[in-house]
Amino acid sequence: MVMTWKERYLCAARHQMPDVVPITPETFFYIPARVSGLRCQEVAPVGLTLPFHKRKTWEAQLQCAQYFDMCGWIMPAVGTISPNVNTETRMTSQPDGSLITTLVHSTALGALQEQYWFPVDDASWHTEHCVKDPVRDWPRYFELFFSDPWAADLSEVEEAYARTGGQGIVSIYVGSPFTDWLCSARHGGYETVIYELLDNPGWFKPLQARYAEHIAEKTRMLCERAPFDELFMGNEFSELPLLNPRLWREWDLPILEDFCAVAKAYGRPTHWHQHGSVTPILPDFARSGLTILCPLERAPGGDADLAEVKRLYGDRLCLKGNVETNLLLNGTPEQVALQVMECIQAAGSSGGYILGTGDQVARDTPFENIHALVEAGLRYGRYG
Repeated sequence: MVMTWKERYLCAARHQMPDVVPITPETFFYIPARVSGLRCQEVAPVGLTLPFHKRKTWEAQLQCAQYFDMCGWIMPAVGTISPNVNTETRMTSQPDGSLITTLVHSTALGALQEQYWFPVDDASWHTEHCVKDPVRDWPRYFELFFSDPWAADLSEVEEAYARTGGQGIVSIYVGSPFTDWLCSARHGGYETVIYELLDNPGWFKPLQARYAEHIAEKTRMLCERAPFDELFMGNEFSELPLLNPRLWREWDLPILEDFCAVAKAYGRPTHWHQHGSVTPILPDFARSGLTILCPLERAPGGDADLAEVKRLYGDRLCLKGNVETNLLLNGTPEQVALQVMECIQAAGSSGGYILGTGDQVARDTPFENIHALVEAGLRYGRYG
């Protein structure tokens, strides 16, 4: 029986063997923007749609999956409703055509300001974060962030699920690890967050508990109200070795465990994206109840030996990723095909593997190399 891409992906997530290994390179933003024919500036990042945006990320992702005939990783946004917060948007054009967008959030406790930079043909950057003065701004940020999950607007999720069909999986972003979440709010970067965690853990412990409960409640709401195929959490900052394993276990692992526990109670698959090295914390992922772990980066960006990870943890984790994005960017189609074959031989023999990349496929990657990845996956990834 010929399966759809969605069926293949979910079959692999259950540690079963579909008719062919699911093929899901991480074409999150750059390649979908190119396929759409729009400038990066005109494609909205997940959860932030402004007047100059002409297409949402999930729509471009679906078009990309159809173009390459592969399993789409479709990520619509959950609309957040904060009735006690008013947001003013200010946009300033720069001489080079880029746009600076300033968001001013007025809360009952005072205003917060954050800023994004939208280059003409590159992904946006969060250049100013809300929390500058911790004493003054954290309470204001709580007013902004900790809205009622049950009041969320799910219209974008519902539309994406209806339109995706069997072309891919609808993956709902639930949130970040705790230290990552702190970085998204705290101006000053990851270094500032780590120093503050080390200097004042007693203040952050109650906040960690509050954040964990918020993620758990949002997960419950989604499981009861939203149509989707998997629930997703991922990091941007909190990767090894930037964060050592002891701090990861203290601050981020509890979020993973609570997230997985709630989803598992509803019988729904979970997907965690861990940049950088993973070997020291793989036992934690295996014990957590997590369904899918990605992107399993090779050296030098990571330390994943795919065959060894499969041998040790393949019975508990569905593995996704490991194709080098640098090879896709700079290699030949023949080299890409060879590495795809190696990945499938390392992890695909008994199911439970999703062919993917070690990170987001780079903006200038030749389309012929993406076609080569898909064709090689179909050639070498067939079961039976």
